[in-house]
Amino acid sequence: FTSTRENLLCNMKIRVVNYSNACTVQHPVVIIKGCVENYPTEVWRKHSRSSFLMMIHTRAEQDTNANEAQKLITEVPMIKLKFKVVCQLYPGENDIKFDFLGVKDSLRLTYIESPTDYCVRLVYVICKDHDGTFQSPPDLDCSVTAAVKKISVSATVLQCIMGELLWEQKLGRKTFALELDTDGQPIVHQHRSDLTMEQTHALGQEKLWETLAREIVSSSIGDKKVKYLAFLSSTRYQNSKRIKPFSHAHTLAMTKGHIALGGGGLALFGTGCLWTWADTVSSVQTRLLDSSPVDSRFYMDDSCYRGTIGGCVATTLGSVLHELGHTLDLGHTNEGIMSRGFDDLDSVLTLASERIGRKYPKGKLQPCGSCSRNASPPAILRSNSMCSREEMGGSPRFTNVRRSDSVSKYLEEYSEKRLERSNGEQTDGGGCFWSRSCALILAHQFWIRSGAENQELSCEGELVVNKKRVEACCKIIVVELRGEKGMVKNFWEPDQPSSAVELEEDVMEQTRTKKEEWELVAMACCGKIRKIRLS
Repeated sequence: FTSTRENLLCNMKIRVVNYSNACTVQHPVVIIKGCVENYPTEVWRKHSRSSFLMMIHTRAEQDTNANEAQKLITEVPMIKLKFKVVCQLYPGENDIKFDFLGVKDSLRLTYIESPTDYCVRLVYVICKDHDGTFQSPPDLDCSVTAAVKKISVSATVLQCIMGELLWEQKLGRKTFALELDTDGQPIVHQHRSDLTMEQTHALGQEKLWETLAREIVSSSIGDKKVKYLAFLSSTRYQNSKRIKPFSHAHTLAMTKGHIALGGGGLALFGTGCLWTWADTVSSVQTRLLDSSPVDSRFYMDDSCYRGTIGGCVATTLGSVLHELGHTLDLGHTNEGIMSRGFDDLDSVLTLASERIGRKYPKGKLQPCGSCSRNASPPAILRSNSMCSREEMGGSPRFTNVRRSDSVSKYLEEYSEKRLERSNGEQTDGGGCFWSRSCALILAHQFWIRSGAENQELSCEGELVVNKKRVEACCKIIVVELRGEKGMVKNFWEPDQPSSAVELEEDVMEQTRTKKEEWELVAMACCGKIRKIRLS
């Protein structure tokens, strides 16, 4: 029997599906996805439901003895003989070895930081009359140090997700850069606001955003080449009657200092669920899969009605990515991250969608508050021309992404869609993906491309956009037609490189017949982006 078993296993292999050997990445955290192939029936019967493989991660150095201190051995869970593992790379070359039932495979990845003038700056906002602690259960660390650690880890995870999802669109593993200290760790700046805690609770979201945006930009960390991702420490869930909220809108009404607003140079987010976030890269997947209930009598539950710690992590981290998307000139879409697809962030990083019996809850919620409920899917139009230009000197328009009462109806419908998806086919990341036009805009942003690519593709020309025609200084990447609340209604992606495009009259006719706020957004290969309002 032993020899027969060995013969059955000899063809079995481990395959990494999203990386090949000798890949170089420019972000320190990666998600490695793979599966076991050519397995015999015996292996599937015993291991398909739940199993694990061993992963050994070391620095790739010639002196093997020197590696022992930095050898990381991890049991990686598998479902249906598939696996995903979030891994923090060492600077330089990394050797990653896999072992399942004696079947081995190896992967070498190189992490090299790419210098660039354009980056995302992390900020933790502390009120002038407060110590900066965030709300959390009493047995957890809620200090400024803990907040900084959670924000730092989460930012590197979002960096990884953006790069992975752009790679899936065949646009390269591009992502935003973070400021790093001498140890290679993300820097989180502490901004001491002129606002008191009470004032942050009393101000509306737009006014709060405007006030903090002015403070940050005019402070010592102000920089025109920086996008800011900031977190407000004063968010407090105040449920004095200790009742279970009957809707997400009810939860928000009891949460003071909650904000989810992004655009222009700043994405600002509340910290009501910060306590649920991981504080190490190695614990990210564990937190996303944590089914422990959130006691909504005491703490904010922002989980898209899942009611769990993992649900809160997925929804709030996904929402941060959504808000950051607005700062990078993205509008709203009918599906994907720039709709409510960010709730499925856990499916990008874990095997959540493969778990037997996984249920998507029904409830009432809403996405980014300015997202239209009844928008039709954008029409994908292929054209030989497109345009874009960026107004680098102008003040950017900011997109309100708050969630209010009107949002609850949308979220109810969205959670029903999640339930429907659980009974049908799903993509690997569920609804967490960049729609095509969003991916094209991101991949050509100064804050996403490498410094070398920005220099190589720079040009001195102009991007000219009007209602009939777009002319680019170089090559047109994409043109979007956006309607009410920034919803992408149509987009044009040239089949062939082109520096000009004629906008079809039948498509543009809707801007004259439908009473909405219409906008054309065009992007050129050099990174210039141009927006014009049509109404």
